[in-house]
Amino acid sequence: MPGHPTTFELWSAPISKLALPKDQFCPSLNGTRIPHLEFCDDMALIALSHREALQLRFDSFDEFVNGGHLLVSTAKSVIVHIKWKHVAAPYKPRKGAAAKPIEFDDTPVLTITSNGVPLAEVASAKYLGLCFEGVNTTQYRIHLASTEKKARGMAQCALALQHQNGLMPVFQAILFYTERIKSIMLFASAVTFAVPAPDFEMLENTFMRRIVGVPDTASVHGIYLELGMFPIQMHRLENALKFYSYAASSTAPRLLRDALLDNMSIQVRGTSQSPTWFASLVHQYEAYGIVAPPHLSGTLAIDLETPQGRQLRTSMLRDLRASATQRLHAGVVGSVRFVHLAHPLVIHRLQPYLVHNSFQNRNAMTRVRLSNHALALQTGCQHRPKPVPRPRRTCRLCTSLEIEYTPHAIARCTGTQNLVLLRRTLLLELAALPGSSAELQDVQLLLRVNGPSNLWDRLLNATEKSIVILVAPFLRKCLREFYTKSPRYLSFDPSTKTAAEISVLSLFERFLFQNPGAATNVQPCDGFVDNDDDDSGSNSDRAE
Repeated sequence: MPGHPTTFELWSAPISKLALPKDQFCPSLNGTRIPHLEFCDDMALIALSHREALQLRFDSFDEFVNGGHLLVSTAKSVIVHIKWKHVAAPYKPRKGAAAKPIEFDDTPVLTITSNGVPLAEVASAKYLGLCFEGVNTTQYRIHLASTEKKARGMAQCALALQHQNGLMPVFQAILFYTERIKSIMLFASAVTFAVPAPDFEMLENTFMRRIVGVPDTASVHGIYLELGMFPIQMHRLENALKFYSYAASSTAPRLLRDALLDNMSIQVRGTSQSPTWFASLVHQYEAYGIVAPPHLSGTLAIDLETPQGRQLRTSMLRDLRASATQRLHAGVVGSVRFVHLAHPLVIHRLQPYLVHNSFQNRNAMTRVRLSNHALALQTGCQHRPKPVPRPRRTCRLCTSLEIEYTPHAIARCTGTQNLVLLRRTLLLELAALPGSSAELQDVQLLLRVNGPSNLWDRLLNATEKSIVILVAPFLRKCLREFYTKSPRYLSFDPSTKTAAEISVLSLFERFLFQNPGAATNVQPCDGFVDNDDDDSGSNSDRAE
C-alpha cells in the first residue's frame, strides 16, 4: 500500500523482530555492536573483513524472511567490498580511455547467496541516496559527480526555457535555483561537506551570472552581494553544523549519538590515519576565521537542546554567516575593479534595482556596480598584444584627458550635449521627488560638472524604489553614448609630459581620432604613433 499512512506501521511490526547475531565481526559504535541497519525496506548487512561472517548474516536474514513470508529482491541486492586503505581509483577517465578495474584484496572469493541466488559484487552502491564506493570511501567522488550532473541538467533546462520564453524575474530565478538546483547539490552535504566540490561552485557561478546578464569575467563576490546569496560551500558547512547540533542533542537517536561520540574519540586519540568527520568540521569552521566554541573540543560538554545549547547553536550559525559576508566584502574591496567606488556594494541583500527595472536597465546598473562595462578603464585591460597603461585610457568623448571610468562617465564628462542633457534631466527629476533629501533638492549644486562625487556613490547604492527606477535608465543611456564610438588610448603617458606638451599632443591625437582619413596625409612621427611605454629620449625630443 504505497503512500498509505498505515504502510510504515504494517512494515515495522514484522521487521522489528529482526535480530541478527552480534559476533566479533560486527562494527561497533561506542561499544554497541551493529550487524545491520535498516530504514523502512532498505537494509544493509555489515561484516568486518570476513566474507564468511557476511554469509552467516545472509543465512540468518533469509531464515527470518522466509519465516515471515517476506520476499527479498535479489536483483537489487549487491555486495560492496569497502577497502579502507587509500587506493587511487579513476574518477573521470579521459575520453576514449578505459577505466582501470578496481582490485580487491587477496582473500578467498566466497560466493555470497540469498535464498540460493548469488549476489553480485560491485565497486559502488547507493544506500538511502548516498553512493558508497569500494575504494576511496571517504571521498564520495562518484556521489558528487552524479549530483552535479543532475543539478547541471536542471540548470540547463531552466536556462533553455529562459532563452525561449524570455528572462525570468530575478527573484523567481533565485527561488528556482534554491528549490530545484541548490537543493540537489546540498543532498547529503552534512556527510560529504569536507570533500571539495569545484564543479558545484562553477555551476553556481555560471547560473548567477546568467541571472544578472553579465559575462564570465564579472566579479563573483560582487554577484553574491548583489543577489544576497552565499557560496554553496558555506551552505554545505552550515548543513554539517546543523547535523552536528542534532546529533549532539539529548533528543537524538542513540545510534546517531554513539556514532558522533566514537568519531570524536577517534580524533582525540589520534588513532585515525585520515581526518575524521568531526575533525573536518572543526577545521573548516575555523578556516572561516571563527574561534571554535569550547564544546567543539572533542567531548559533548553541553546538550545543544537546552536553552543554553540552543543559544550556542544559533550563535555558531550566525557567526558563520557573518564571516562569509565579510569574505565577500573583502573580495570586493580588495579587487582593483572597485577601487574607484567610495562605497562599493556595501549591502548584502537582493538589490531593489534588480526587482524594479527591466532587464536592459538593471543590466546597465549591474555592469556599472560590478565594473564590468565597456569603458576604457576595462577595455584597456583586455587590449592586445598587451594591456594599455591606466593613465592612457582616456575619455573618448571629451578633451579632459581624464581616465574613462564610471565617475567620469556619469558625473563629469561633457563630451556630448546629449550626455549633459541626460545628467541635467536626471538631477532635476531627483530634486522633484516627494520627500527628497536636502542634498538632492539643491539643484544648483547638483548641476555643477564637478559636483560632489559622494552623491553619485549614493545614487549607485540607492535602495529607494523611486530613485533606482530613475538612475538605472540614465546609466543605460549614458553608457550608450560612449559605446557609439571606439575607445581612445593615448600614445603617451600624461604624467611624463608638461601641460604645454599635453595640449599639443592631445589636440593632434584627437584630430586623428576624429578624422581617421586624415592620417594618410600626415607624415609619421615616432612620438605620435608609438603605443609603447618605453619611448626613447630621441623620440620624445622629436615629438616635442
